[in-house]
Amino acid sequence: MKKIISILLVIVCLFSAVACKPQEQVEVKDETFSGEYLLYNGATDYAVVVPEQANSNEILALDEFTSLFSEATGINLPVVKDSGLTFNEESKYISIGNTTLLDSSKIIIEDEVKVDNGMAIKTKGKTLFFIGGGEYGVVYAVYEFLFRTLNFEQYYIDCYALDKCVTEIPLMNYNVIDYPDIPMYCNFPRFLDMNPLAALRMRAPYRSSKFLGAVGGRISHMSLVYMNETVVEGHENYWLSEDKTQLCYTARGNEEEYDLMIEAYCNSIKDAIKNNPGASIYNTSNADERTACTCETCMKEFNEYGKRHSAAYIKFINIAADRIKDWMENDTEGKQYSNPNFRLVVTAYNLYENPPVVYDQKTKQYLPIKEDVVFSDNVMLEYAPIDADYSHSFTHENNLIYFDYLKQWSVLTDEIFMFIYATNFHNFMYPYDNFDSMQLNYQLFYDYNTMMLVDESQNGNDAGMTGWHILKSFLSCNYGWDVYANQNELIDRFFKGYFLDAADDMLKFFNGYRAWSAYQKNVLCPGIGDIYFSVAKREYWPKSILEEWYGYVNDALKKIEKYKVQAPETYEMLYKHITQERAFLDYALCTLYKTELGSDYRLYADALIEGVTLNGIENVAEGSEINLDSFR
Repeated sequence: MKKIISILLVIVCLFSAVACKPQEQVEVKDETFSGEYLLYNGATDYAVVVPEQANSNEILALDEFTSLFSEATGINLPVVKDSGLTFNEESKYISIGNTTLLDSSKIIIEDEVKVDNGMAIKTKGKTLFFIGGGEYGVVYAVYEFLFRTLNFEQYYIDCYALDKCVTEIPLMNYNVIDYPDIPMYCNFPRFLDMNPLAALRMRAPYRSSKFLGAVGGRISHMSLVYMNETVVEGHENYWLSEDKTQLCYTARGNEEEYDLMIEAYCNSIKDAIKNNPGASIYNTSNADERTACTCETCMKEFNEYGKRHSAAYIKFINIAADRIKDWMENDTEGKQYSNPNFRLVVTAYNLYENPPVVYDQKTKQYLPIKEDVVFSDNVMLEYAPIDADYSHSFTHENNLIYFDYLKQWSVLTDEIFMFIYATNFHNFMYPYDNFDSMQLNYQLFYDYNTMMLVDESQNGNDAGMTGWHILKSFLSCNYGWDVYANQNELIDRFFKGYFLDAADDMLKFFNGYRAWSAYQKNVLCPGIGDIYFSVAKREYWPKSILEEWYGYVNDALKKIEKYKVQAPETYEMLYKHITQERAFLDYALCTLYKTELGSDYRLYADALIEGVTLNGIENVAEGSEINLDSFR
């Protein structure tokens, strides 16, 4: 059988692989040949069965299965509704979702399958069942089956692998169970926002804007959005910090103003709830400033709770969350918006990062300083350690304080939302090497019961990201589902699927960068893991090193020349993929070595302009657009 990769239906693929989690996370029993075939000699006796009243995700699972199956085999499977059907050992069906076949089969569905987006593939008799829990579980069951049998895997918005010209698919005795390690994983790159099907296929369908309630399009740094100038008018001297950059969570110690402030805050949240019917979680994060209120009452609270600004903040949000919960349960209007999953999010960020706990020498454990800072049932934590060194894991000596904070926060709540970082925000064009630490951190967050995770990379660039960020997105999507996925296998599959014939040369470029990055971290610039580090300096990027990597890119471009005639769409895709990574080299050479390049400068500058334009690279740093005129 011939393997190919599809870009809008046409592209060549060169690999096959199957991955699964450790035994304690995925149960695979008797995946032996059943004696039957789903497809044999290019023909099939099987039909697909869906519920008579199929929900939207069962319909999506059906569409994805039948279309990809057809693309791989040339067979259009017949589809029937389950009305009047019952399970029979001899019937040849592929059942999708909660069909009458599943109900009458007496198949035991494990609890792991019933969790959000848990899934199972099971064989009973001659029938194959795709079963799922939560929103997307049944779709993931389809993708897992297609991965196992037809090597289906999505790498990027324009690129996925799928076997072609398949004439034989054996029916195995499947009993496969899997579920996401991090239930709500949100990969930040906007190319997933723009391409929801690609995001779903990469098992990262959640966007922050989907599960977080928005106000005026905002979902973060919300405190002064809820309590804007109109809301606080007349109460500024009580409700705002003395420098007006944050809220005063004690209202200067005035009980009447404190109660009014909470009431106003709750009213703003209620308005957000009414305007976000699909959301259940509301961020209360403070303004993006390294400040906190220092009024007399706040400083008294600060000192009383172990010099933690977070204490007054937690107490305030606990009260607000309880009032909104009461509104949902007991108020006529509020009952319309009753939501058992409603949460307010306390954000541990900047001066609010340090939790109000104390270490008990006797028990060798952290304990809340007082019980009133333990989170209410409908309050959860967002931990966003912006000063961590993400080029190292949280267990590395550079990050032990942030790891310790995570331990401390887990004393106050068992519902954790991690917000982490994966780029240099002052230098988007340069790579940021967190390839080794990323998976270790995901595993750590999994151990601490992380329910949601946002991995922020280049906010401001849509599809246009250089510096291996497309690979990073693929890896982080896989880690969100399986924190113990084999990194080397993932990287190998990505390069073979994303670069095809150019894979070896681009891998030389990547591995060369990784080796140089290790030297940077250990010798040249140990602080390079700071997400605001000034990395754009000659001493960190010698011209000879950049030119060596450029040679690998040129070799890669030569390898894809044959596609110009054989498969122009494939050539166009591969050319974009390669030049997207080349853009970093063009930018570094042009900005660091313009004088030394002499007449060659024009070649690199033109290549940069082409790569940036072709791939939609918009920003060179957070909030800073690239100025191509300066390179013309």
